[in-house]
Amino acid sequence: MCRAPQRLLSVSGVLLLCIAACASSSLRRTQVVEPDLVNLRSEYLAQNPDSPYREQVSRGEIVKGMDLYGVLAAWGPPQHRSQDGDEFQRWLYVDLDDAMNQQVGYALEFEEGRLKSWDVHRSSVGLKTHDFTKQPPPPTPETNQGKPVPSD
Repeated sequence: MCRAPQRLLSVSGVLLLCIAACASSSLRRTQVVEPDLVNLRSEYLAQNPDSPYREQVSRGEIVKGMDLYGVLAAWGPPQHRSQDGDEFQRWLYVDLDDAMNQQVGYALEFEEGRLKSWDVHRSSVGLKTHDFTKQPPPPTPETNQGKPVPSD
């Protein structure tokens, strides 16, 4: 089940978050494709003519079950990789969604060389958010706590 963050988001932001993280069978990054990635995709498509993921790779999408090379061809190299033995890997991608002024992190998990799952995390960049559900503290009565000023 998808849970919306506790802070208030715009309706389009909530819909986009739930669509990307909860209901999607494929996932696409928010950033524009780099020239090196185009070459990587072309190489993948040439070397894997029978791959069931050709359409997704050409569109820059990933799907569960995709192999490491397919994800690499679709999204390019991750910003961070970690490996736990020979069977488990975690890749991290970070994008900036300029339209929503948010940083988007994608954590991909691989098991035995196949994409098993992913998580999408969004956070505001440089913006202060205000939680309108909290009440402001009650006003305190003003008291003079300064030094007394001598009168002339």
